[in-house]
Amino acid sequence: MFRCEVGGGGASCFCGKREVGVYLTCKRESPVVLTFQEDLMLLEEEEISDGKARKLSRTGIALPRSCECGIPNRSPYSDARLNGGQRVLGLEFPWLAAVYANDSLVGTGALINNRYILTSASTIANAPANSVRVTLGASNLCTTGGTTTNYGVDSIQIYPNYDSTTQSGDLALLRLSSAVNFNRYVRPICLPPYQNSRYFGNVGYVATWGGNSTEEAAAANNATASEVCLASKVPVPILNPRECFSANVSRELLTRDKGCVGGPGTQSIACPSDVGGLVQYYVPVVPTSYYVLVGLLIPGNQCGDTTGPSLFTRVAPYLLWIVRNSYSPQTPYCRAPGNPLIPFAI
Repeated sequence: MFRCEVGGGGASCFCGKREVGVYLTCKRESPVVLTFQEDLMLLEEEEISDGKARKLSRTGIALPRSCECGIPNRSPYSDARLNGGQRVLGLEFPWLAAVYANDSLVGTGALINNRYILTSASTIANAPANSVRVTLGASNLCTTGGTTTNYGVDSIQIYPNYDSTTQSGDLALLRLSSAVNFNRYVRPICLPPYQNSRYFGNVGYVATWGGNSTEEAAAANNATASEVCLASKVPVPILNPRECFSANVSRELLTRDKGCVGGPGTQSIACPSDVGGLVQYYVPVVPTSYYVLVGLLIPGNQCGDTTGPSLFTRVAPYLLWIVRNSYSPQTPYCRAPGNPLIPFAI
């Protein structure tokens, strides 16, 4: 048995195994049950009363055999620039999305299936869908290449309990105006498992377009005019909640759905313009290693002379909301490499 967190409020749960799949029993009235079957993942909610379960809802997720998620075009071990990192070379992260509102770059997002981008609610909270567009397959935002594609946005779904003051629930789903055709240069990242404590203490990889059109991002990164057109990345430790709390981070912003990256006493790696930047974990497995999306940077991070870790919204507590609002038979998830059944690494 192990402890985990699940649900928008980060409810505490106990997890274990049934004859088929995995179950989660939470300290709330409606725990979540996951059942894995061949080519199908089922998300169920049950109401527990007098020790008996009554099924409330059931969501089946069909997983096509034809695509895999999280496969980069370059190993992270080969070399890092946010506030002190390195520029992303070529199309290293084919799920990395640039999000625009009214033709201004406002943040970064991640392609999670063939129709949806996961990004920060704070980037587009007040923007109508017809003013938002997404760029995928880009290696340089200042030039147009054969791999770059721009998409309009049909609809925006902001997490219902998003709080702009504490930046809790800072997530949004963008439904693209047309389906994405996956190829080497554009493909989705894997979603994280419900139980994601395995990342604590390990190295994560933060990637962002970093509001590269702003003077702030260029100055903070000591970047040249040509460099600000490129995405940035940096390897950083993913800290556990206790380390986050004891570090130099805002207590108001350190809500239960947050995580942090970086080191206490070291220079902050993220600027406000890095909002939506991807916090990723590289799963080194044979024969195909892959990335998992651990979280998205919040806008409350400060750079320059600021020291301490940078905060991000953890994706795992919001998996049910993400899946229920982005999955359909027409918008399926790809499989994690080496895992025949699910798009999560559990």
